[in-house]
Amino acid sequence: MSTVRYDSYTRGALRRSTEAVSGLHFLLMFLAAGLLVLTRVDHPLVVGLQHAGRQIAEPVLVRVGDLAEPLRNFAHNTKRYFTVESELRRLERELASMQHLLKRTSSLAKRNDELSRLANLVRSSAVSAVTVEVIAGPKGLFSKSVQIGAGRRDGLRYGQPVFSGEGLFGRIATVGEQTASVLVLNDINSRIAVVVGQSQAPALLVGDNTERPRLIYVDQGTVVREGAAIVTSGASGEFPRGIKVGKAMRTGDDLRVATAASLLAGTYLTVLRYELPTANLDVKAAPEKASKAATQVDGNAEGSAQVVSKSARENKR
Repeated sequence: MSTVRYDSYTRGALRRSTEAVSGLHFLLMFLAAGLLVLTRVDHPLVVGLQHAGRQIAEPVLVRVGDLAEPLRNFAHNTKRYFTVESELRRLERELASMQHLLKRTSSLAKRNDELSRLANLVRSSAVSAVTVEVIAGPKGLFSKSVQIGAGRRDGLRYGQPVFSGEGLFGRIATVGEQTASVLVLNDINSRIAVVVGQSQAPALLVGDNTERPRLIYVDQGTVVREGAAIVTSGASGEFPRGIKVGKAMRTGDDLRVATAASLLAGTYLTVLRYELPTANLDVKAAPEKASKAATQVDGNAEGSAQVVSKSARENKR
């Protein structure tokens, strides 16, 4: 029975506390609503309170911001430190990779130099090009030569390749001091050593005064496909290897070449100032060298004949 009375008493106390809280809650809501209404109508009392609150809170907020500034700087510096550290690690990896590539490149360069010395490789000289103006076209029905307004004083030499557009146009035939003549690919006197297609089969490009030069001296076992690329072979030494000439085409039983360059001379041509291997030979010394070489060959032939006759006599015995 005492437990029941205590329980009843407790419940009564809780009921009275709840009623008190409910009244306080209602009062606070009423005050908040009144302040809200006063702020809407810009009551002087509320405006004054707001102003006073800002004056009191502003120094405090400034002081708190000043106190928090070192913390912000510390957080920023920490973030920057980790960012810089990761970037430094990335740069270290790239540096290690570049050092490895540098060592490998140096090793390959040394190996290339050694192989070049073993092969007795002769380095090609620098090649430059000059664009010249066409000053005269073909002179007659059987001549396809054109005249250009540049000559020996501009670095032009006999046999240098001439370009028009995207491919070979011809070669320098004669050179004067200020002018030169260009022998076009389809001229009847033109002969160019070329290779055909991916098989690199050797052939000869021959002009016959038609629009499409002929392709002759192709090996019988070579299959020349329509559209196969034709480039210079460099075998004769007159041209560098790999200059684009055109594409193969078949006209009946003849193999012809559709040239990459238009063989109708335009206003300008480009001359490749390529030095021929025989350009720097000493003409005066050439006969003497040839005589010495012939004497050496004759001596070797006589020695070989003596060895052969001696072997024959020993076999008879």
